Amino acid sequence: LAQLIKQRAVLMSQLAETDPTMFLKYVLPALESETEIEGILEIIIQDDFDLRTSKTFYTLKTSQGDFSLHTPQVEQLEVWLSNTKIRVRGFKIDDKIVVNNPKINITKVAENEILSAIDDSFGDQNTVVILANFLNDSSEPMTPEEIRGIMFNDSDSLDAYYSEASFSNGSFSGQVYGWYTMPINATCINSSIFFNAVSVADQDVYFPPYSRVVIVHPQVDGCGFGGAGTIGQSSFGTDDGWTVASKAWINRDWTDRQIFRHTIVHELGHNL
Repeated sequence: LAQLIKQRAVLMSQLAETDPTMFLKYVLPALESETEIEGILEIIIQDDFDLRTSKTFYTLKTSQGDFSLHTPQVEQLEVWLSNTKIRVRGFKIDDKIVVNNPKINITKVAENEILSAIDDSFGDQNTVVILANFLNDSSEPMTPEEIRGIMFNDSDSLDAYYSEASFSNGSFSGQVYGWYTMPINATCINSSIFFNAVSVADQDVYFPPYSRVVIVHPQVDGCGFGGAGTIGQSSFGTDDGWTVASKAWINRDWTDRQIFRHTIVHELGHNL
């Protein structure tokens, strides 16, 4: 019986992520614990430009750890923004929470008590770009000067694009730091890359003035996405204390400058 319960737990954990409807159909409150928990919501979109598809991930950051949120009614999650403090009621299994009817079972508590986001899409967007590679891939595919040009200085830069598209109501400025080597091997896990990139750059970067953080790293194959970005801003810890900024990850082939530039433009669009 104990072995069957373990096998069932593995299958239910998979269902929570791949088919929340079936999970809720077979859930047993005696085995899958019903929970009510508060935390800070973070929303990340991953973009597969080759297949022209995207995936949206909802994560609840709590004092007990991070939990991915899953529901059959995904459209009910689309009303939320990152950095909102919410209360969630659902069934917890491993690091996942399955919520039925989020309109009822997810409620807003308050803005993030640590630091409320000042998420203004107009005006100048003060942006820090961190160039970071891995223990098993220490390549530096572009120089900091090249990235600075793509971001801020070139005639077809990110700044030039958004300045034109916004009729001069928005712009990007900032700094580029790196290259740094993160103390991890190549990975597809956005949270791990962000944490380690910020950690290795923390001695050089004073984060509080920046409202946008972009992590650029050598391309990691097999991730299923070429770039990712948060919907709005979220809080994170640094040596300078807690700060709030949007997050973007660039996991793209560096050989085509225009593709690389397009990826940055696209992911910062999610941030705005």
